[in-house]
Amino acid sequence: MIISGVFTVKALPQESHLKSSHGMVFRRLGVEKDYSGELVATGHCELLSINTPTEGSAAYVALEHITGYVCGRYGSFVTQETASLYLGEESNIQTVVADSGTGELSGLTGTLHTKREGEQYYYEFDFDFKTESITKLNQNLINDEDKDRQMESILGPEFVTSWFAIHSLENGGLVDQHFYPNGIMGTGIATKQLTHYTELFPMNDVFTLYELVMFTRESLHPDMDEASKHRFIKEFGAISTILNVYAPYCIQNKVNPCDIIEVPASVEDLGGKCLLFVEYHALKGKMKQSFGMMLIMEVYHSEMAYAKRNGSKKLIDRLKLHKHYPYFGLDRPPVV
Repeated sequence: MIISGVFTVKALPQESHLKSSHGMVFRRLGVEKDYSGELVATGHCELLSINTPTEGSAAYVALEHITGYVCGRYGSFVTQETASLYLGEESNIQTVVADSGTGELSGLTGTLHTKREGEQYYYEFDFDFKTESITKLNQNLINDEDKDRQMESILGPEFVTSWFAIHSLENGGLVDQHFYPNGIMGTGIATKQLTHYTELFPMNDVFTLYELVMFTRESLHPDMDEASKHRFIKEFGAISTILNVYAPYCIQNKVNPCDIIEVPASVEDLGGKCLLFVEYHALKGKMKQSFGMMLIMEVYHSEMAYAKRNGSKKLIDRLKLHKHYPYFGLDRPPVV
């Protein structure tokens, strides 16, 4: 995953134990940095530099301890940086020190690229997590039993039957889907695999880990007649298409509550649709929750335009007022 943003720099000159001689000038600096964007953190750095007698040729090495949030996950890590300037041509590399990640950043790997334009500093952080580390972290954050219990507390008891893909999501296949017909009117259709993914993970500013849910007004029960089964299967097919596209998308991209995505025209069966993401029954009064459910709703283009002008929360309030929330589908008039 690649994230970017800006940072500030404050240099604190220190005494170097290397003595300058023969035109070689050694300097030692303490550097404090404040990162903003999807990396929200502070960095404390020690830097040793050399300027040679040749103008435009220099180098430095540095270690930096960074503490804060990477896409909502809190912890710390250390980077090692080497940089050189040869006749005005600059090159540098800043890599995460292996096994230096702590907390929710355990297993972090990656490279941090920085540049300066005028007085402004920019960063681009290309990072990932060791497979075994992120699997262990996700298991520590929530196990299957706890997740089942939390999902049922939000969605009601799960139906006895689920839909399982032949090839799992982790192996490039489709997402399993689980049915919740005992909460509100209709049926919730939810994922359970996103928190098991071993390469990246679903997270945002509200949830450290989350699963996806969509709702149909069609009720699922063992004694359904043929007409009801047909309607449910049709709705399930449409919802399944969206979940199979956006489950892997949410694993690899940061999707926040109130985000609206217009599906690219190139996406088969979904091109041009507008999808609204909502935190579903999130606990109030907490800055961040270890686990939650993200709802996906389809909205009209006019509703997406309204949300961009007035904010998605106002659109959600209108959908609730007209009793369209939290259901999928556009078999309803637009609310704006």
